[in-house]
Parts: sequence; C-alpha cells; structure tokens
Amino acid sequence: MKCKICKQPATIYLKYCGLRLCDEHFIQFLERKVQRTIKKYKMIDPEGERILVPLSGGKDSQSLMYILKTILPEEVQVIGFHINLGIPNSSEKSLRFINKLQDILGFELQVLDLKKEHGFSIQDLYEHRISRRPICAICGTIKRYVFNQEAKKRGFTKIATGHLLDDEVTVLMSNLIENNMDQLVRGGPMLPAREPNIIARIKPLYEVSELETRKYAEVRSIPYLTESCPYDVKASTKRLKKVMKHLEEIRPNSNLSLIRAYISSYKPAFRDHFTPSMGSINECACGAPTSGETCNFCWIKTKILQEMGQVE
Repeated sequence: MKCKICKQPATIYLKYCGLRLCDEHFIQFLERKVQRTIKKYKMIDPEGERILVPLSGGKDSQSLMYILKTILPEEVQVIGFHINLGIPNSSEKSLRFINKLQDILGFELQVLDLKKEHGFSIQDLYEHRISRRPICAICGTIKRYVFNQEAKKRGFTKIATGHLLDDEVTVLMSNLIENNMDQLVRGGPMLPAREPNIIARIKPLYEVSELETRKYAEVRSIPYLTESCPYDVKASTKRLKKVMKHLEEIRPNSNLSLIRAYISSYKPAFRDHFTPSMGSINECACGAPTSGETCNFCWIKTKILQEMGQVE
C-alpha cells in the first residue's frame, strides 16, 4: 500500500475519499482540510480574533489545539481554557495531559476551579442527585455556561470546540428521529452569537472523523487522556454512534454526505418552514440569558448548595 502522493509506504487508508497516505502527507491533508472548513463556513477572521479552546485532555480537544496553533496566523489568539470539575482520579489526570501539550506548543492556558469559583463540584452533584437528569446532561449544562460566561468576561470573540464528524452526524440523526426541530434549525458548524450575552461557537473539526483525529494525535505525538469520564453514561448516544459507524463502513462517505446535505439543503428547508420556539429572552441575575427568571446553571447551583447545607 503506497502513498497516493509520494509513493512511499502508506500508513492510513481513508476509505471515504479513496486516499492512501504516509504520515507526512496525512498531516498535510488533515490540516488543509481543517483550513478549508474554517474558510468555507467563515469561522474565524484571519485579521485577528481571540479564540477560547475548551480543553479536557482528550484527543479531540488536544488535537484541535495543536491544529489551530499550527495553521492559524499569529494575529489570531488561541488560548486554552480548562475547568477543574473536581472528579476524583480524573480531573487531575486531565490537567496533567493539558500541561504536557502546553509544554509542546507553548500556548496560554487559563484554568477555572469549579469548586473554588462556584462552591460545588461534579462529584458533589453526583453524590447528591438534585435532578432526574443524567449527570452527563447536568455537567454539559455547567460547562456550556462556564465557557460562555468566562469567554464573555475575559474578552474572547469565539469558542472553538472539538466536536467531530462522528459526533455531529450522531446528533443530527438523533434530532431527526426525535423531531427536534429547534436543534435542526440551529445546528451546524458555527453557532453565531444570537445576542450580546452569547459568545459564538465554532467547530473546526466538523468534517473530521474520529479515525482521522486518532491518527493525527498518533503521528504528531500529541499527549492525551485515554480514559473516559467515570460518570459517562450516554448509552443511547453510544449505540446510535455505533449505528452511524456501521453505516459508514458499508457505505463509505455517508456520514460526510449527510452532514453536508444537512447544511446545504435540510437546514435551509427547516429554517424556511419552521420558526424556533424562542419565547421571551430574559436576563438571569448572573447576566446569562434565560427563558424564565433563573438560568439552568443558577438553578443547579442553588439546589446543590442547599443540599450541601451552604445556603438556606
């Protein structure tokens, strides 16, 4: 098996596009692919932005940071941001791998300790069970809130997340199955700031598969945490992800085709015939937008602090 470009031994076969590549040309291929994605969806202004990259220590966010620091001009500030969630035997490991990557790339890293900043940790939420919602869903709510609020406070213009093609096509199929029209109208590679209190989010790895990021991390010798979160219980999502992976195996390029068709055809059609149920947007006491009087984060924070006996 020879590299399509240099005829040296290939180390990866990308079935969806019929390419066999050596390590060197795979790196070039993937970094150019991300560059094209950023340009196609107009994610980043090359004249200068301040980009927050949430880092968990996993291969996706670690690879995203490496790629962005490699391909973006110096005018664009790319800064890592990590939340210490207070998960025993996990949070400490996550930060160690982030610090290893920081030693390699030399990027600025900002860290927020959830317990010190807000009085509770994910471990506290896991132990007290203040809601019937899965702990993963609650954790996701907390992280989205903190990323947005801290990005706003610290002067960031965009939040770049490490969501992959595999993640996005799974979410797309889930939303189609559940007829979740709000998310079908709003989804995509770039979620613009709908109002001043919401920072725009971008997904530079939107068209990159898990296979590609794993190979990229291997070839670039990117340090990353291989253990999953001990509280990860997204069983239904994992099963659907396996279904989409099987579809890709029997019909290569189906995942990328679905995502591109969604952006070019499905989403515009949904948007033309469906008005999202936005309701009235209020401002929570913390400054975050909410459809009620209190945002989800503040509700969670109040409940857990009450359970822990820190507030009445």
